[in-house]
Amino acid sequence: MTLGDLEQAAHWHARLSEAPGGPSGDDVRAAFSAWLQMRGEHRAAYDAVERTDAMVRSSAKAPELRALSEAALSRLPAVRPRRRRAGAVAMVCAVCVAPVAAMTLKGWLPPSERPSPQVHQRTFRTGVGESRRISLAWGGQAELDTSSRLDIDGATLNVTGQAYVSAGQRPVKLAFGDGVVLTTAGDVNVRIRGHEVAILAERAPAAVRGPKEQQMNIEPGNVLVLRRGASRMSSTPDPGALTSWRDGWLTFDDVLLEEAAAEINRYQKDPVRLTTPGRGLRISGSFRTDDGAGFLKAVAHTISENERRDEGARQPSK
Repeated sequence: MTLGDLEQAAHWHARLSEAPGGPSGDDVRAAFSAWLQMRGEHRAAYDAVERTDAMVRSSAKAPELRALSEAALSRLPAVRPRRRRAGAVAMVCAVCVAPVAAMTLKGWLPPSERPSPQVHQRTFRTGVGESRRISLAWGGQAELDTSSRLDIDGATLNVTGQAYVSAGQRPVKLAFGDGVVLTTAGDVNVRIRGHEVAILAERAPAAVRGPKEQQMNIEPGNVLVLRRGASRMSSTPDPGALTSWRDGWLTFDDVLLEEAAAEINRYQKDPVRLTTPGRGLRISGSFRTDDGAGFLKAVAHTISENERRDEGARQPSK
């Protein structure tokens, strides 16, 4: 259990206490349940936060702390509404007992895992053929593709490789190399290959600021490609083809064989190898990311069909 786990647990504790009834509250509880099941440390962190909350509430009733709270509130402007005043009481009490709570949380952690106040960033990685789903503290989600990385630095996500990010309860901000920053309240699929960044916006527009402060907007269903300072925008008739990796599939539509093989190999610990050059051969279809052998069979069938057609075309007509 780390400091990041405790911070996320505290956030979920606050959100659940404020969650309304009905569908919107159900969404919050479903997202919390998914976060809770991701790692055993999440359950331990949430239990720790609940125990600390009970301790804080109990301590806040002490006469000494109540007197200190009232003394601080006496210096607040009288025109502030009652709700702000109640919030200030809770805040003053929390500040007063924070050292006690911090020591209690630290005592629940093994010595090797006790949090350091300097830790502000979390990093998630995937290996070849792996994917990973990550619940964000503000209710959003991120899904990492094979051989990818996500750095969470405060409220900013830094992506390397490919990731699908859902904003959740507030707009999400993503940063890439070369000073590119993206903000959206919807879903985005981001892929970085060398110096090229491809961004698909879904459900809501995305605003992109480039390294030279130029501003670009991506409408839902459109793809923005940035490469070495140049940009191009295009619409895609099938956004699902770009995000099918999330379900373990790759979809090709008239793609050069060498390019398709390179894409399949991103997911293979034992890469597929073409024994003969593609010679401009193109391929279409959907293939499992974990089935390199199935891809080779489809390639062999396509090559055989092409050779049969070529041989038929060379034979003289009778």
